[in-house]
Amino acid sequence: MLKRLLNREVPPPGQRILRSMLAVWLCFVIYVLRGCAGIPFYSVIAALQCLQPYTKSMRKVARNRVTGTFVGAAWGLAALLLERVLLFNGAPGEWEHYLLLGLFTGAVLYTTVLLNVQETAYFSSVVFLCIAVNHIGDENPYIFVFHRVLDTLIGVAAAEVINRLHLPRLRQKDVLFVSSISETIVGAKRFLPTQRLS
Repeated sequence: MLKRLLNREVPPPGQRILRSMLAVWLCFVIYVLRGCAGIPFYSVIAALQCLQPYTKSMRKVARNRVTGTFVGAAWGLAALLLERVLLFNGAPGEWEHYLLLGLFTGAVLYTTVLLNVQETAYFSSVVFLCIAVNHIGDENPYIFVFHRVLDTLIGVAAAEVINRLHLPRLRQKDVLFVSSISETIVGAKRFLPTQRLS
């Protein structure tokens, strides 16, 4: 097996890899230009998620990501304020905190249904839990929520910029892909192998 791996021709990195590298780099450049404010991890995650092979699919993912971030951040801020100010006048007890996390998660998911954006339910829940679980002890919850939303928007914007770049590509002119129509129909069991031109 090792011999087969060593004798294998190594392909060059593809467009997705190159675009991902550029998007990650761009997110960190923006982080530094912002004076190292915020958490670039969230920008990078958003950028990697939004990078798509086609602009149309990228816009759909980006729209879902932004909508989900706003819904989750709004509920996350509400949960922090409710826990800290109204109910417990400080840090909540463990059981009360977990009960509220469960209830608020339901509210987040139901909000996506009411707004008819059910495809954002996962993003909304992740953003909400990130805020409500990890930042209960923050002195000013508004600052983290602001940066959380801004970092996501930066990542989405970075992905949009990188997706619009036309990077140079190496085209394989010596490869011919051959298949019959009956073997390319969805559900077909096998495809013909790639044939090399001589």
